[in-house]
Amino acid sequence: MSATKTVLAFSFAAMLTAAPASADAILFDSFGPGHSFQTAASFFGFDTGEEGDPDSRFARAFAFTPSTSASLQALELALQFPFSFTEGSLQVNVFASDGALPTALLETFGSGQTGSGIFRFDSLAHPLLSAGATYFVEATTLGKADGLWFLSPRFPGLVPDVARNNFGPWSGGGRRNFDTAFRVLGEGAATPEPASLVLLGTGAAMAGWRSRRTPRRA
Repeated sequence: MSATKTVLAFSFAAMLTAAPASADAILFDSFGPGHSFQTAASFFGFDTGEEGDPDSRFARAFAFTPSTSASLQALELALQFPFSFTEGSLQVNVFASDGALPTALLETFGSGQTGSGIFRFDSLAHPLLSAGATYFVEATTLGKADGLWFLSPRFPGLVPDVARNNFGPWSGGGRRNFDTAFRVLGEGAATPEPASLVLLGTGAAMAGWRSRRTPRRA
């Protein structure tokens, strides 16, 4: 086999065997420019009872509508956890909805992350999210812990405050709150790995160099 054919064969073989990279598609994004968010925040998690009321667990959920249909890849939420109570863990849930309130649970994310900033939750179940449908992301806790969900600078308007206590029924439409900062990522289109592109380019260059050096026969 000629040197040119060898290089080309190796290049194309590498293209066939290399795993394609997948660029995540942004299905929803309420962050500001540069992944920014407000310093004000919504509370969630363990709450102490006042005036003799029993302690409770307050969870807050916000809606999103995917811009395109795709399998869920990851969530990114602007959080501070823990806030004041520290004997518990963070939990984030994704729900389908009836358009107004959360319904079926699609996936649950637990996390050992702590601190203040953008928390990423990678999907294992990869539920299909349909364009135009309404879904909810919930931030809550397990145990005696609480946190803050930072507000979005892109959507300063008021949106319905969908919430529940102690994992009970959802309520919404009464209290209203600012939207929160989060991003939903879905499965993107596959793209060739950079190494594969380099190999293919090398093969093409070698082919051109070889053709210039080979004299044409009469």
